[in-house]
Amino acid sequence: MKFVIVLCICVSVSLSNRLIFLGQTSLSDYSPAGNDTSSCQYAGDKVSTSLVIQYEFTLTDLFDGGVELDVAPFHPFRWTKEETEGIPSSKTYDYTEYSFSVFLAANRNYEHVTVFAKAVPGLYLNRVSVLYDFYGYYMSSRSADISSAHFGLKLMTGIDIPLSETWGVRLEGGRTFLRRDEFPYYWNTLDKLDSWNLRLGIIHGTL
Repeated sequence: MKFVIVLCICVSVSLSNRLIFLGQTSLSDYSPAGNDTSSCQYAGDKVSTSLVIQYEFTLTDLFDGGVELDVAPFHPFRWTKEETEGIPSSKTYDYTEYSFSVFLAANRNYEHVTVFAKAVPGLYLNRVSVLYDFYGYYMSSRSADISSAHFGLKLMTGIDIPLSETWGVRLEGGRTFLRRDEFPYYWNTLDKLDSWNLRLGIIHGTL
């Protein structure tokens, strides 16, 4: 992964297009599968943060293309599943996600700013870790990771504000849609894990 990041940076600098670094905040609206709701309750932190790196190049006057890496999660999604019937038990999970995506953006210039909308299909690698496991009067701390790759799609819109000929600010936001049937086994599955995304960062390159 580190090699991919360095390669992306080197290629983008050599081509002198646009290299973008964005801080991302995501708000998940996950929900448990139907057969879990009768005996289990979910609660926890639905917000995660990460670093996103984009390389963008001009295709035409109206369209841009590029690649995107979501590579550095600072704070993963976390939730606790509590058993509400039988012997008291609970598990606390971390959900961390990495992605490699391509995108096509349609843009329009309004004097000194550029407004855009884009579709971002890609491959998502997720990892679920069990942090704490409580069963009856026994509690343990452990790490049991499960990883899986699956397809996802982001629909985003945003605005670029130039600060100089080679530097600018980007603000973008939108929605992530993930395929439910490719999720790993969660010891009680989640049938919905889409999220809202908000990003803010800097642009370096040809504006």
